[in-house]
This record gives sequence, structure tokens and C-alpha cells, in this order.
Amino acid sequence: MKRVLILAGGTATAWHLVNEIEKYYKNCIEVYICDTNPKHLIPSSKKAKKFIQVPPIYSELYYDFMIDTLKENKIDIIIPLIDFDLSIFSNDNKDLQNINVKSSAPSKTVAKLLSNKYNMSKYLEGIDVKTPKLYSIDDIEMDKEYILKPKVGFGSRGVIKCRGGEVKLHYNEDYIIQELCKPKEITVEVFNNESTIQTICRERLEVKSGVCTKARIFEDIQLKSIVEKILINIEFPTASCIQFMLNENNQWCVIDINLRLGAGTALSSKVGWQLARASLAQWTERFSSSDEYFKEIKEDKYVVRVYEEVEMI
Repeated sequence: MKRVLILAGGTATAWHLVNEIEKYYKNCIEVYICDTNPKHLIPSSKKAKKFIQVPPIYSELYYDFMIDTLKENKIDIIIPLIDFDLSIFSNDNKDLQNINVKSSAPSKTVAKLLSNKYNMSKYLEGIDVKTPKLYSIDDIEMDKEYILKPKVGFGSRGVIKCRGGEVKLHYNEDYIIQELCKPKEITVEVFNNESTIQTICRERLEVKSGVCTKARIFEDIQLKSIVEKILINIEFPTASCIQFMLNENNQWCVIDINLRLGAGTALSSKVGWQLARASLAQWTERFSSSDEYFKEIKEDKYVVRVYEEVEMI
């Protein structure tokens, strides 16, 4: 029996993970959930052996509290689900290694490289993977539209579409200025282990608060080839997702990389492409064949997300 601690327990991803564990791994995985909010506000806590309320993630107490929690509960695997946790609980973290805890996160170097949008863009350009064109503040045309984006951020938070005049008003060194891409946005979900790279594409037909709620699920050879080029050059974790948009020349550009399960992963799982299930198998050393987890999607599938009510108390 493996003891698994899922961080950010209030997220949709955590809810998906606990449901996959309940369905496929209830006899071999013991679930522990933590979050900064109290138990009665965290749906995934209903399916956990234990819930732990943790200090705010940016507080000085957070890291030591988490290391003590891992020790006290004899956790085997930690699953970070937000970017801040990916960096501090990386898979090469010495404190985790000293207490024999495996992390689903990438290395600290990779997490830092790809969590910063400017660094990510420059690195990908160097391996001939396209990203949206970057502009300096001096190159801005007053009436042209641009994307103003925080260098570090997630879930479309802080992203502004505006004309050059507004860019000059809002810009500071914490932002990058990018070309405005065409509206279609594709998330490519990625499974990566020693023997295989599996991908599926999810067109974001509707997005609320940065999370996909209506999607077209399909396979695409061109996008998979771009993903494979990235993974040849960067050591990715088991589960990740990469977001693409088309530039004005109809070329696919990487707009973001998430080195973790995405919030919309459950949409693909619904049609038989089960990234969370496969990743749990890999993390617990139960992965067998790709065919068991990844159904071939021969034609477009459409999946929508609706809310589910959970009585907590």
C-alpha cells in the first residue's frame, strides 16, 4: 500500500485524482489530502484517509510544516498540483530524498526554466520550437493589439489583451509583451516514461477562470512531433500539458507549459485517454502497457464539464 499526499486538494485536478484512485487503486493507494482551506471546504477530503490543513504556501512556516507532515504520515509519494509547489518539492529535492519520498514534479532546474514565460520562450526558440513573438516596450505600435502576460503565473491570471497605448500604461519588468495569436487554443496532454510518449489534443471551446469547460478531443501528428522535440531536449515529468496557439502565419506556437496534470485532464479521461490513471500507475510502479490507459481517438470527441454538488458537513 502506497501513501500518496496530494497538494492543493481543493482543485479540480485533486478531485479527479481521488476519483481515479477510488475507481482503480483503492486497494493499493492510501490517499492523504492537504490544502490551505479547512476540511469542510475541500471536496477531495471526503475520499481521503486523512486531511491536513496547511499554512499559506508563501508563509515562512509552509515548507518545514510540509516536510514534518511527510515524515509523520510516512508518505511515499507527493503530488504537487500548482507551480509554486513544483519548484520547492522538485524530484531532486534532498529533503524529500532523505525521507524516501518520491515527487511527481520535475527537477528544480526544469521547473524554474519553464515557469518563467520569458526564459521558456528564449529556450524554445533555441531548439527551433516556435513561441509567440516577443516585443520590447520600445517596439510597441500604439494602435496594434498585443498580449501582456506575467512572466510567472498560471491559469490565464493577469493576462491582458490590449492596444499599444494601454501596454505602455500597464507594462513593468514583471511582464512580457507578446504578439496576439489567433483565438483557437489547444492543450496537448503528455504522458512520458522511459518507454513511451503519449499525447492527446484538447481544443478549449469554452474557458472559465482559466479552466477548460467545453472541449474537442482529437489526435494530431504535427503537434505530437513538436512535443517530442521539446521532450528530447528537456527532462519532463510523467504528466504534463503544453498549450498551443496559431500565430499570424498559421504556425503552431507554444504559449505555456504546465509540468503537472492540467485542470482539464478529466475531460480527456472521459473518452478513454486516461492520463491521471496512467500517471498514478507509473508513480506507484504499476504501469503495464500504454494500451491499458490510452484509447485511440479515431474521430473528434466532444466533452463538457458541469458542476457537481458535494455535501461536506
